[in-house]
Amino acid sequence: MATVHGKIVEVMNVSKTVVCISCFKKVTPKIDKVGNCESCKVMQFLSSCLLHWYLRVLVQTNENEKRRLVCLIGGAQYCLVIGQREL
Repeated sequence: MATVHGKIVEVMNVSKTVVCISCFKKVTPKIDKVGNCESCKVMQFLSSCLLHWYLRVLVQTNENEKRRLVCLIGGAQYCLVIGQREL
């Protein structure tokens, strides 16, 4: 696992997705407060589903003033770097 130290200089995109409590795939709202998982087809109350955030941020590292585009995904308890590239 790599660690990048620096400061966030730009937040490029922020979005959230409701995900299934069983398989963690996207849930599509259907009727009133109920949704359907696109993968395992489980019907579930939207209030019991998990919420995942997706962020694209531009980070300026302390080393040589390099900038990196970092993609993050996660819920309230964790955040996972799913990709980064040097700009």
